[in-house]
This record gives sequence, C-alpha cells and structure tokens, in this order.
Amino acid sequence: MNYWQALPGNLPELCLPLFAYLERFLDDYRENARRLYGCRGILMPIAQTTHGVALPTVWANWVSAAGWLGQHFYDYYLFTGDREFVARLAVPWLREVALFYEDFLVEEPDGTLSFLPSMSPENVPGGPDMGLISMDATMDVAVCREVLSCLCGACELLQEDPEGVERWRNMLSRLPAYEVNDDGALRGSSRRSNWPSLQA
Repeated sequence: MNYWQALPGNLPELCLPLFAYLERFLDDYRENARRLYGCRGILMPIAQTTHGVALPTVWANWVSAAGWLGQHFYDYYLFTGDREFVARLAVPWLREVALFYEDFLVEEPDGTLSFLPSMSPENVPGGPDMGLISMDATMDVAVCREVLSCLCGACELLQEDPEGVERWRNMLSRLPAYEVNDDGALRGSSRRSNWPSLQA
C-alpha cells in the first residue's frame, strides 16, 4: 500500500525497486505454493523481510498477497504505457498467480469455483469466537477477479496465449458473486468454515 501513491504521483521509477525485490524471491514463492498447497504458481507470505518463505500458520491461509501485489505490475503499464514491461514483467507475474488459482480453487457441484480455505486479514466472520478461516472471503475473490481480468487484458494487448485467455475468462465467470449484508454493505465473507484444525 505504501507504493499506491507512486504512480498517481508521477513517480513510476519508485516502483521499479519493488518489482526487482519481488522477483528475487520467486523461487521461495513457488516453493510455498508447492509445499503448503500442492499448487503450481506462487504463494507469498502475508509479510516478509529477509526471505519469501511462508510459515505454516493460520496466516498461510491468506492466499492473496501475490495477486494483491500484481496490481502494481499492471498499474505500472496503465500509467506508463510501457508494453515491453508488460511482456517482460507484468504478464509473467500475473501468470504465476493465475497458475496458483488454477490449482487452488475448488469446483463446487454447481460449477462455482470456491476459495477453500479462505480468509481476510481484516475481517473475522461470525465474530471473534469463529476464528479467521472462512470460505470465499470477499477479498480473495476480488483479488483473483482483478488478477485474471488484468492478465486477460495484457495477453490480448500482446496478442498472445489465446488458450490461456479463454481458460481465465472461464474461471472469471465461475467465481463466487459478491454478497451484501442486511444493511447493504459488502460482506467480508460469503460463507464461514467450521474447520478449527486450520486455525492452529
């Protein structure tokens, strides 16, 4: 979030060290995805300092960090128009995130793709006694929707990977719908989970 001001403030060069930093840890992120979830692609820890290794704690259930940061990659293109950056950095990063989603998302009987487990780092569904774990946390769904949409747009811009675009658009059409509370506010999570073992 500290970098959100860089592009609107006409300081795109300040984003470049962030991209270089993230690229240094791609091997760690790939190992996280494989070790914690048996998935391809990348999984970032919720916070990191000297390495990118995610620890097997409750916070490993937040799978949106790489997608969240993917916003910076695509926004850099939107603000600069740098197509070479899209091909060299933005698409590869977004594709790694999409690979994780392809393996991680669970297909429900009705064809919907669900986040299971899921969590929002800022909401506790059902109150503090329920814990952090849920299904289809709105944040996870929103980040995935943005990643897949940006990846499709970038590939179409570069006129590449039509099969991937078709696959990702199909995934987009099957993501859970957003829900609202009785007071009209966007719900933090569509469904609660009753899996206490994931909280440990």
